[in-house]
Amino acid sequence: MPGQPAVSVRYYRPSDEEAVLRVIQASFAPWPAFDIGVAPIDHLRWKIECAPDPEATHMVAEANGQIVGIRLCLVRDYSNNGARVTVRTDTDNAVLPEWRGRGVNAAIGDSVFESSPAELILSSTREPSLIRRDQDLGHRPLRNRFVSASSLLSQSFPGAAAMSVSEIARFDERIMKLWTLAVQPYEFILAPSVNWLNWRFCDQRGGNGFVLQTEENTDVTGFIVARTSRGKGHIAYLLALPGRGDVIQPLIAACMTRLRDAGVAEAICTLPEHHPYRETLLALGFTHKRRRIPVTTRLRRTGDPERPFRHDPYARIHLMLGDFDFI
Repeated sequence: MPGQPAVSVRYYRPSDEEAVLRVIQASFAPWPAFDIGVAPIDHLRWKIECAPDPEATHMVAEANGQIVGIRLCLVRDYSNNGARVTVRTDTDNAVLPEWRGRGVNAAIGDSVFESSPAELILSSTREPSLIRRDQDLGHRPLRNRFVSASSLLSQSFPGAAAMSVSEIARFDERIMKLWTLAVQPYEFILAPSVNWLNWRFCDQRGGNGFVLQTEENTDVTGFIVARTSRGKGHIAYLLALPGRGDVIQPLIAACMTRLRDAGVAEAICTLPEHHPYRETLLALGFTHKRRRIPVTTRLRRTGDPERPFRHDPYARIHLMLGDFDFI
């Protein structure tokens, strides 16, 4: 466009935070889209911390010294059939309204693509323009679809007293032993550190909720993370030792009881359509909500090793809302 100021793309700097927040809040109302107990700037600071090196992960676009577009990225490791793979999800893509349609988002995307260490891109959006962009970039829907189940919290939940369930403030190193065993049945599952788990699920800047845990002889056997927002409770993450339905059921039941006692009317759990935890959810009164959340993936580069789980509707995938920034 003749006379249009040149747009340059660079990495985020700590001094950008106020300008980044202005761009995000000019694009999304409200932001965050769920209830939190802190100021939006504190939530933004929490989100920026998700990257091992925020100043080499998140991107901003500038024109005439003003930040006009931003992209925040969630970078974390997963286990894919036992092999570690770095995965990126673009969590916040925003351009000032007066700068839309000028190629700002595309310019940021090109820079992110070239600089990202990720081997796999995991995306979820309902925004039509971003869906078209992802399709053009080669994203394909995850065949084992991401589907919600829900339960009204006006009932009692069997199994709540079957095992001792306690609330924790932070994870400790014992969670890594659980994870080593729990990943075994899955083709694709988060491979976090203790610090990452505490950042994601135990920092109040990330959202309102709680974490419950079960133990046997001091070993952690399972945990569940709940988030509350706008009168609803969400199971953000749930993991237990393989084959331990006797752990999964009391964790869910205790979580539902805690949510009900807090005045929450409905609980929602979103996970792949074909997942071993669905049977337990149904036994506890959940029903298939059939609300699908679109999840797509793409390899970073043409010619990268294929990931067969992407195309298998029965793939053993462990994905939940806590893998993203939905809640």
